[in-house]
Amino acid sequence: LSSRGKTIAVSNYNGYKDVVVSGEAAAVEELSETLKARGADIFKLNVSAAFHSPIMGFAAEKFSHELKKYDLRTPKYKVLSNVTALPYSDKQQMADILGTQIVKPVNWMGIMKYLEANHTDTVIEFGPKSVLRNLVRNNIADIKSYSYDKEEDVKIIKETLLNESVSLQAGFSIISRSLGIAVATKNYNWNNEEYAKGVIEPYEKVAAIQAELETSGRQPSREQMHMAVEMLKSVFRTKKTPINEQKKRFNQLFSETNTKKHFEV
Repeated sequence: LSSRGKTIAVSNYNGYKDVVVSGEAAAVEELSETLKARGADIFKLNVSAAFHSPIMGFAAEKFSHELKKYDLRTPKYKVLSNVTALPYSDKQQMADILGTQIVKPVNWMGIMKYLEANHTDTVIEFGPKSVLRNLVRNNIADIKSYSYDKEEDVKIIKETLLNESVSLQAGFSIISRSLGIAVATKNYNWNNEEYAKGVIEPYEKVAAIQAELETSGRQPSREQMHMAVEMLKSVFRTKKTPINEQKKRFNQLFSETNTKKHFEV
């Protein structure tokens, strides 16, 4: 199809039997029919654009230009690139790769193989759902995988994995976990003004607190803990998060950080 001038490309290498393709709608449809005839299972993804394909070239250029405005820092911890499936080596490489990953395929299969080659025995997925956990389980037999969105996994994480390394209090600052939950929660409100005031502003205030705590090495004060919770409430209200999900997220937060005693719930 590409050799005939049609724009289509592999956008995700998710596993041995799981590949995502994106591009011009007509080309994707033609490929789907060809692969169906050969026995492949085809699932259409409900996305808003042909991400990780040449069609995103203009967006990649704009993003690369935007990145030049910022002074990136070399990561404190090892971070693997979606493009290379290798750790970022320095901040300049980060800027270059982040700019190109919008048009390059996501090499998640390569990342899993890197973890396996470096003797990783356990991985934990943060954020909603368990897509990455399942991909690891379906492709890499030697790595145990868990997700914080699965109750049965959370029990194992808390009762086994964390007890083997660090306590809940030391392992999960309520500040950082609140920030993580805020980012991972799905948004149902597309009013930009409301989003900026109810999500971005409170989030940035708490992120600044977290940065200061990391620099100083101090534990958060009770006031700072309450600020993090209030930020999360604001995020939930603005994103129009269902009440049941809000309760679930707060129970998750207090359980993981062992801070329920500090709040009236």
